[in-house]
Amino acid sequence: MCHHVSSMLSRLASQTRNFSPEEFTAICQKDILEHQSRLADVVQLMQKVFSVPSFLISVTHFTNCIVAIAIIAHRFFKELHYTIVLHWVFIMTNSFGGLLACLWIAGRLPVEAEILQEEFRKKTRQRLLSSGKSEEICFENALVGKSNFTLSGCVSIIKFDMKFLKPQITVIDNKKDESNLTLSNSKWYLKYPGSSNFLLRILYWTGLLENSGRRYIIVCLYFTVYTILSMGKPVQTLELNGSFVSRIQLLSTCSAIVSSFIWHSVRRRKKFLSILLAQVYPRLTKRQIFSFMFIFGSSFALAIIEVKKEEEINKFNSFDSFYGFKFNHFWTIIFTFLQYYMGYLLCPTWTNIIAFLYCLMCHHISSMLSRLASQIQKYSPEEFTAIRQKDILEHQSKLADVVQLMQKVFSVPSFIISVTHFTNCIVAIAIFAHRFFTELHYTVVLHWVFNITNSIGGLLACLWIAGRLPVEAEILQEEFRKKSRQRLLSNGKSEEICFENALVGKSNFILSGCAFLYCLMCHHISSMLSRLASQTRNFSPEEFTSIRQKDILEHQSRLADVVQLMQKVFSVPSFIISVTHFSNCIVAIAIFAHRFFTELHYTVVLHWVFNIINSFGGLLACLWIAGRLPVEAEILQEEFRKKSRQRLLSSGKSEEICFENALVGKSNFTLSGCGIFYFQRNCIAALAGTILSYAVLLISQN
Repeated sequence: MCHHVSSMLSRLASQTRNFSPEEFTAICQKDILEHQSRLADVVQLMQKVFSVPSFLISVTHFTNCIVAIAIIAHRFFKELHYTIVLHWVFIMTNSFGGLLACLWIAGRLPVEAEILQEEFRKKTRQRLLSSGKSEEICFENALVGKSNFTLSGCVSIIKFDMKFLKPQITVIDNKKDESNLTLSNSKWYLKYPGSSNFLLRILYWTGLLENSGRRYIIVCLYFTVYTILSMGKPVQTLELNGSFVSRIQLLSTCSAIVSSFIWHSVRRRKKFLSILLAQVYPRLTKRQIFSFMFIFGSSFALAIIEVKKEEEINKFNSFDSFYGFKFNHFWTIIFTFLQYYMGYLLCPTWTNIIAFLYCLMCHHISSMLSRLASQIQKYSPEEFTAIRQKDILEHQSKLADVVQLMQKVFSVPSFIISVTHFTNCIVAIAIFAHRFFTELHYTVVLHWVFNITNSIGGLLACLWIAGRLPVEAEILQEEFRKKSRQRLLSNGKSEEICFENALVGKSNFILSGCAFLYCLMCHHISSMLSRLASQTRNFSPEEFTSIRQKDILEHQSRLADVVQLMQKVFSVPSFIISVTHFSNCIVAIAIFAHRFFTELHYTVVLHWVFNIINSFGGLLACLWIAGRLPVEAEILQEEFRKKSRQRLLSSGKSEEICFENALVGKSNFTLSGCGIFYFQRNCIAALAGTILSYAVLLISQN
């Protein structure tokens, strides 16, 4: 059933894509909306029928997978009859296959729904911007509709404080890209707004820009040859024997090999990269240039460290001839230095250069989104006219297209870089955990300190810099929603009123914390949202007029402001409380697992019993009570959407029709502590598994 519904959503998306902006009239929108509405009702019915069975099936398959892996890990199958082995092989295959099939097939539903929403949003936005009819314009919905600014994959680079100048954004038409990219090689840099600099020249010399041509094919050969040689070349970072060290050497070698594929993946998208740089490449400041030179010079420092190793010095002293030819030690050192330097240019320098470019552009786009949000904030409700809304919408639409282009260019490279840094983090932590550094030369220790600093810093920088994009997009949406809502509530013109969009637009109701006062306030707000949903449900489509919609909207707007105020007050305290309870849960489980309580006085045992009950109860209460907010908010949105859709489909008045919002409306009422710990009911199982995992780790260490 999931596959069938997904296929129908895919056909709707294709149908929407094939319409031209002129053909995408209100009748076509209404037809697509009706089909999507029926599919949404079918999915809700499926959820009611399969909710509990699917949960039980998932838990069963998950348990079978754990048991089967434990059996294989302990090699119990060697002592069993072949029929029992076949039985467990079937169980493991069935369980893994069942979980993967569920995640892949049922997980296709939200993917296809998002594609449909994106196609509907694009087509509606094109029609809205090209139409001069006021009854078809709904700028707020076009802005706060589904336009995901979150990038997939992660990249790494040490975080620097970067300040960008404000260049103009000019989106290039795809049909004109080839003509814009046919400049002569001598003046290839003229089409980039940031003019020529060292980073652009590196991209040009390495064949990653459209104008690079085939003159730099030697770079491709270098990466290929080095990859082949590095596969057979032993990594002499550690001089210890044992399987653990051999695995470390293998992982280190694989990191260098995988890094060569970054260049290949970027070169495949060199046309898109050239278009992207021509649109939003900023002019580098002195601080950014210094940061880039630091990254580029890291390979030089690492090569010097390698040459200064004790085993390398011994090789220099023992090496005096090559096939009968006498060699000076100076040239031997130079040759070895260049060998290591070329290797470190590939990893980590090259990965950091691509990461630097990626984070540079993410930061630049985030700054432009922030300036748009500040511009909206300065407008009064009277000044926030349709012309200003349209202007902001056009800028946001261009930035959305740029982000999608970035996703095409950096999707695979960012994933490869993330895997490389994640592997380096594991290797470095394993070395420090086994205290191998006590037996190593200081140069090797410096090498691994640099590795772990670069890898962990890179992952954190990625989450911070690239993760700023959805944060700034959310702030922009929230400011647009607030200002539009103020104008809608103060303006009596019906053609400007679109209450459904004002309700289901992005309104973040995410809170955090588990204190009694906090949970009490969450429970009270959830009850008020529930009463609003019941009130909406009791209206008939004819009774659900603009006046009633406005009344419900005002109540919901006040609750949204209250939740935002709660978030400001309880964000940090709730995060600290959550971390404290989480730590207490792990320690308490470890104590009970080791049966330390048998040697303690009963008062101490009672103390720990109270601690574990308080900690578990606090986390569960927070996730359940504060997690009720997004549930009730979603119910209210769904009831409002259904009732508005029924009225929209039954009404012939163009000023009441807003099909795009009815399709893509979505509002998140989830609360968070410091934006790190999110409180949702579906996190209870994940939290329990995390607590047990850390408890087992703590027990095994003891």
